[in-house]
Amino acid sequence: MAETPNSYFSGLKDFLSDRFSFLDNYNRFVKRDKPLPSWSESDVQDFIASDPVHGPLKTAREAVNYGIVGSAVGAVTTAGVCWKYSKSPH
Repeated sequence: MAETPNSYFSGLKDFLSDRFSFLDNYNRFVKRDKPLPSWSESDVQDFIASDPVHGPLKTAREAVNYGIVGSAVGAVTTAGVCWKYSKSPH
């Protein structure tokens, strides 16, 4: 006689829980009893201002903006060069 769907899925669940048992190590971080509060932008700015060690994170955030602009300029320049030299000479 064929297995019932419930017994099949419980067997599959047991099999997968054995194979992925290392994920139980992360349950205390992922499945918390009391979730961490979300941070607003003002909380982040207060942390940057109050912490002298990690305060340079503000500089890193500003550097990200320069990196984004630089990558956009580089992409446009590369596309322009490719388009220029991909034209057929005849």
